[in-house]
Parts: sequence; structure tokens; C-alpha cells
Amino acid sequence: MAFFSIIIPIYNAESYIEKCIRSVFNQTFNDFELILINDGSIDNTYEVIQSIVNGDSRVKIINKLNNGVSSARNDGIRLAKSNNLLFVDADDYLYENYLQIFYKALIENELTNDSNALIIQDVYKKSINGRYFNYANKQYLNFASFSEENINFLKFCPPFAKLYRKDILIKNELFFDEKSTYQEDLMFFLYYIDFVNSIFTVKSDQYRYIDSLGGLTYAPKKLDNLKSNLTNFLSIIPKISTNSNISFYSDFLLSKYDQFFLQVFSSHLKKSQRFNHIYGVLKNRSFKEFSVAYWMTLEKKTILIRLLSIGNSKILYLLLSNYYYFKQIKNKISR
Repeated sequence: MAFFSIIIPIYNAESYIEKCIRSVFNQTFNDFELILINDGSIDNTYEVIQSIVNGDSRVKIINKLNNGVSSARNDGIRLAKSNNLLFVDADDYLYENYLQIFYKALIENELTNDSNALIIQDVYKKSINGRYFNYANKQYLNFASFSEENINFLKFCPPFAKLYRKDILIKNELFFDEKSTYQEDLMFFLYYIDFVNSIFTVKSDQYRYIDSLGGLTYAPKKLDNLKSNLTNFLSIIPKISTNSNISFYSDFLLSKYDQFFLQVFSSHLKKSQRFNHIYGVLKNRSFKEFSVAYWMTLEKKTILIRLLSIGNSKILYLLLSNYYYFKQIKNKISR
């Protein structure tokens, strides 16, 4: 059985999939299986894949009707033979020691095949400092301590550059949400860390992230998806927050409220439809018990926090409407 299972969901990637696959073949650590999920590509992706793979016994090629990146990743999870799962996006590529670094981290930290630990490598992108997070080689005993030192982590939380355990996923029925097309990666991660007892970060520059709006990674930010994800965040964050990280999570939730409200009030929906979207979020039990309850303990409250503390939904809607109307004007002036 292979030591790693590498899962790559692919859609219309004929122009760049070769570089991605060859970067896997060029790894210094070669005990892996590669699972390629062709998610209904309508270009020559399948033909390109076949010509590259050329009968390599380490590779599984799965052709399926297009059902989205989450479905493709879930298929890969179910098909994987190894307990060590890695996701790679089709438009990204790896440097040659990517797998070796994961393997080394497992061995040096004495992580057995049944340990509930998460290993995260840094992500390299062509930018000023090159790395997204600038991780140190470090162990965190819980997500609270990790999130305090890596405050921007949840703003960019893709599935790649993380070593997941298949047994944890299968036992707890953790899969990517196939109905959502927005931030399903983040929700997957938040559910997963509930079953992790430690996090190891690895200083590395071996995963090359390509910021692209094409392929499988881009989807419009529709209101239904935004509301659904905000509701999901409200359901899980109170369960994983502690006294030490409640400030972090509350700030995170507030940014999601702000994003959702801005989308609602900048849309072309009728007033009644806007109200229903807003009311659907405000009536959430966790909204009052977790978010508002914490915000009210703060000495300094933002305008949005003060507005959200208002109990009357109709008055709150009217005030939010005016607030975001002026916010949009301000944004236009500052451009």
C-alpha cells in the first residue's frame, strides 16, 4: 500500500495539468498513489492525462460527469488506499521535496498511522515575501493556540498543503459539502480540527500556489451560499471556541456578517427579499447566544456591533440598510 494518496480534481485543465502531474512524478519521495478525478472536462484534459500517465501503475484516472470540485475530492477520499491524504489543485504544482517534508515531519514527531495530528506546510506564491503564512517548525496542542499565532489562517484555508487522515474522515463522515460552492474548504477544515489533538506547522516553500479564477476553484458569491455558510459558521464556531480564542472567532464572524450584509444591500432584490435574507440570519439562536453576547462585553464597539445589538428586527433592518447605503457611497468615493 502506498504511503501517501494524492488527490487531484480536474476540470478543463488541458493547458496546465501536465506540469502539475509531472511535478508529482518528480518527487524525491515516490511511495504514493495518484488519484486523478476528471470532473466532466469538455476540452482535451482526458487525452492529455492519458498521454502523461502512460500506464503508470501508481495512477488511478476517474472519469465522471461534472459535479463540482467538492464531489471530485470526496470521490478521491473514498478511493484512496493510504491513510495519509493530500489534495493538490490542478493548476498548482509541487517542488520536488514536498512529499519528503511531510514524511520527515511524521517520522521526526513520531506520529504513527493512528495519531490524530494535522500537519500543515506553508504555501508558496509569487509575491513580495513568497510565503502566505511564514510558518515556523512548531507544534500546537490545540487550534486555539494555533489560531492566536496565525490570525490570518482562516482567510485563506484551502485543502492543499495539509496532511489529512482518511480514518478520521470516514469514521466521522467528514466530506466536502457538495451543495455549497463558497468556502466549503474552510467548513471542511473547521469540522476536521474538532477531531485533531495537535497541529504541526512546517516551514516550507514546496507547494506552488497559482492564483486563478478558472478551473474548479472559482464560483460566484451568491447570497444563498453566503447565508448558508454564515449559518454553518454559527453552528460550529461556538463548539470550538474557548476563552483564549473567542476574540479571534468573534472578529471572524463579524467579518462574515459584514460581507453578507454588504452583498444583500448591494443586490437588486426587492425590499421584502432583502429583509427575509437578513432576518433569516438574525433569528439564528447562536447569533444571540454567542456573537451578540460576546460583543456586548467589549468596551469599544464598532458601529456594526452596536447595530447588531438592537433587538427589533424591523428597526435593525432599516438601520442596516442606511448603514450599508452610505458604506457603498464611501467605497465608491475612495476608489
